Amino acid sequence: MVSAGDTPGAAWNAGIRGLAAATHVSCLAAGDRLDRRFTRLALQAMSVAPAPAFVSPGSSDGNMAMGRPATPSRIDAAALLSDFDLADPASVFCRWTFEAAGGFDERLPTLASFDLFLRLLGANGAGARLPWALVEPAKALTLPDAGQRALALSLIVDSHREMFSTCWRDVLTGRASALQRLEQARRQDAALGLEVILRMNLVSAHRRRSPTRKSRNSSWSLVTSFATSFA
Repeated sequence: MVSAGDTPGAAWNAGIRGLAAATHVSCLAAGDRLDRRFTRLALQAMSVAPAPAFVSPGSSDGNMAMGRPATPSRIDAAALLSDFDLADPASVFCRWTFEAAGGFDERLPTLASFDLFLRLLGANGAGARLPWALVEPAKALTLPDAGQRALALSLIVDSHREMFSTCWRDVLTGRASALQRLEQARRQDAALGLEVILRMNLVSAHRRRSPTRKSRNSSWSLVTSFATSFA
């Protein structure tokens, strides 16, 4: 049994160890939608020697029906340290390598898959990433509490001090890129918010110029349709 207070690592460990016959595993959150092709493509990638430590879904939503080969990209320690998002819990990995690595660290309030995959890379060299996003999360991802993330990172750095020391340039470069992406997203959100305000002001001005009941109804329809478009 897994209680609501357990860390993600504790829940995943319990789930995996409850499947005694499983040779490969993938951790999904409740409600996540898994493309039926993901497991097949991931197992194909793991059948090529040397087998990757794990195979993760990509980020592209491109059409897979175009006949392009599913050539995965390589994920080494430097790549993973520069982009924590590459450690997707939905990644497929071998049950025996999971057990050999000690499973997920149940102390971590977040980033448990990042920590595990660093250990898998230390033993197996490299992971792989498919070119398409074949796992659809149940809801939009949200960042964990800043305090929890700081605690998790401090524990992870202590556990992988040598790896962080070797790849510190990649860590700094990756964090700078992540901050740049966040800043771009913030600016896009600000621009969208400004557009909403401007349009609502236009609607209000239209209503003030149109005192008749018919015009007021028309304005309300405009407001309703506009709000629906951004829902």
